[in-house]
Amino acid sequence: MPLPTGQLPIFEVKTKTPFDPEWHPGKSWEELFESAHELAIRYGGWLSIHHEAAWGGSGALIDRAVHQSQVPVLAKGLHRRDPALVEAFGLGADFALVANREPAVFRDKCLLEPLTLDGLASLTGRDRAVWNARNPFTGETKLESFDQAREVRPEGILIQASKLRTIEDVHPEASGIIIATYIDEFAASLR
Repeated sequence: MPLPTGQLPIFEVKTKTPFDPEWHPGKSWEELFESAHELAIRYGGWLSIHHEAAWGGSGALIDRAVHQSQVPVLAKGLHRRDPALVEAFGLGADFALVANREPAVFRDKCLLEPLTLDGLASLTGRDRAVWNARNPFTGETKLESFDQAREVRPEGILIQASKLRTIEDVHPEASGIIIATYIDEFAASLR
């Protein structure tokens, strides 16, 4: 089954999570990069590379991905302060994810991930918004659904993230998707 027309797929390289110390993808960073990169090329998407150590990321890995990639690179992280964004873009990232705040720099290159529907409603129509099914600070599942998020933001970019195991989990009104933990299972569902 193909991706819905117009949806941007973002394939993530994630080697760990702070919310489950036992979880491991079963592949090295290099193997995950190769798989995510191949999928991004095949489906016209981006790569997501973690910037923060809690998810197995670093500035060095962003730099490495930028130099090895043929697709845009998203520096994924909480990016709690603007200097972290300056670093990510200085390393060559094309875009960066920012959680629960509106940055003073590079806003036009950021994906903004609010924690609440009120936070989502406060974003401008030009902002690239992400609605994550999980709270990125705690890992807990949010009570609000993507349907509710799309009601709050009926127009404009709204990317769906977390809990995407197969193409069947993708909301038809999502502008894009971030596929991470279940990247292999998701890729198999596209065949």
